[in-house]
Amino acid sequence: MKKISLTVAGKTYDINIEDMLADELKEAMSRDLNMDGNNSVKALLEAYLKKNYEYFLMEKKLLELLKKLDSQK
Repeated sequence: MKKISLTVAGKTYDINIEDMLADELKEAMSRDLNMDGNNSVKALLEAYLKKNYEYFLMEKKLLELLKKLDSQK
């Protein structure tokens, strides 16, 4: 397990993450959040909404691909 720390509104949160996910997660989080300093609640919310939008687009594309594969049978 690896520890990832994130400071939001002046409070630091330490989260233990599986080794194989930790580096990728930290890199992804660092694109939207300050991993070395303080983050506002607004910045955290914006990062959360951005990830949800990315997930929505991936799920939509996946469903389109599955539908296309089903129609080719």
